[in-house]
Amino acid sequence: MSTFVFAGEVNPYQSLCQNNLSLFSMWAAAKVYCITEEQISAGEEWVQDYCTAVGYDLLVPYATLLPNLTDNAIAALPVVEFADTLDTTHVWNTSVLISEALYDTGKRTIVVFNESFKIHGRYGLVPSLVVVIISNLISRWGVYGFWGGILLIGIINRLVTVLLSTRSSRASNRQRAIEAQSAPRSHSTGFSKIYRWFQANLILPPAIGTHHQRHVFGFTMPTRIMTLIIIAYYI
Repeated sequence: MSTFVFAGEVNPYQSLCQNNLSLFSMWAAAKVYCITEEQISAGEEWVQDYCTAVGYDLLVPYATLLPNLTDNAIAALPVVEFADTLDTTHVWNTSVLISEALYDTGKRTIVVFNESFKIHGRYGLVPSLVVVIISNLISRWGVYGFWGGILLIGIINRLVTVLLSTRSSRASNRQRAIEAQSAPRSHSTGFSKIYRWFQANLILPPAIGTHHQRHVFGFTMPTRIMTLIIIAYYI
């Protein structure tokens, strides 16, 4: 409500805490959009703490104004949208009711601020900024990161396949076979076994049955790895 200028306002802090028009608007929105009394009480407690912090007392509590918050009184209030907050020169001579979209925007803004403040108090300024930045990047680029990771796995799989194929073609005589079984190559042999296990259990077999390459009703059954990727994407 501090973005609206009401008649009799001294400053935004005084308006939020002690201006009758602003308070009626705030409690009207609380009655319309808050689901439970606990939510209203929690909001009132937050406003009281905020007003105390900026040097004002909350003039009219919710319970005091509740008898005046009738359905007819609220229905008579002009509904304001986000565009109305942009005109900071307009002075409102009556109380207003913020729209549901504007209420949701304000609610999300406060929630994000409070979460960021908690992170800052828990981990310090720099780590909290890192957490906020990472969470924003994940929310914006999470889908690209998911498919980028799938593409990276495919590149690694192709690279391993080429390397193993090259090694097999070079081991054409007995001496190479002996070298492949020697101690220095033991890690590669173990890696090859792990890779072949993934091929046999995830990459090649179908998700259901044995019809991966053969058509079933005109379609082929996806492999297990494809099925896991699809499930992970929707999760």
